[in-house]
Amino acid sequence: MKLPILLLVSLVAAYAVSVVLTVSVNPETTFWIEAVKQREAAITEIREDSPDRPIVFFTGGSSCAFSIDPKIIEETCEISAINLGLPVSSGARYILHQSLRIANKGDLIVVCLEPDLLTEPNQDSSPSKTGFALEARSGNLTDAAGGDTFDRSISIPEYLTLTRPGANYMITLAGRSITGKGYRYKKDDIHYHGLIRTDVRDPGMTRTGYKDATSLHPEGRQLLETFASAAKQKGVRLAYSMP
Repeated sequence: MKLPILLLVSLVAAYAVSVVLTVSVNPETTFWIEAVKQREAAITEIREDSPDRPIVFFTGGSSCAFSIDPKIIEETCEISAINLGLPVSSGARYILHQSLRIANKGDLIVVCLEPDLLTEPNQDSSPSKTGFALEARSGNLTDAAGGDTFDRSISIPEYLTLTRPGANYMITLAGRSITGKGYRYKKDDIHYHGLIRTDVRDPGMTRTGYKDATSLHPEGRQLLETFASAAKQKGVRLAYSMP
């Protein structure tokens, strides 16, 4: 009888450690949670100062987070702007949902998703570990799948999968801990209204230029149509940009 109990306790303990590693101590999640907090604080300030003033939100992956400077837009166009860019590993549905969740009626969302998410087939609709970790740290476990924007929640098997850290994550975490490098981005890399800017450079990365795809894949079109429908119901305007 002791052996089954010991095995059960070990299983529970191992799962608890997995959750902590995936959600609580993940340095990437910690960085992006801080970015989200700073963006939300800026939004709250804008809403309090000018409740009826529309905000322009830019949403997309890292190509959005690192390239859209809200300060330039505000100075040039005299409108409030927020950069909501997240890691593309968060998943297209989550990236779009988190922007619509924040927006109010009359606001404008500029969709700047990476082209691959819209022009290539078989994009995985499953929630990502990155999106799940961000939502779990915020106390909301269901929106990582796209929430009410895409009428999608997380199933129990997905919970069990998303809370496992995985070999790549463990190897990377161990390597950075041993070398003392830590996560490649720091709190100081978070700038005005959500822009991410860093001095870190990877000499191995080169420009890829434009890809051959020049039109939306049916799956990409369906993704945007679903998002457009949800935005219309909320009274949020949309614009699309392919970075």
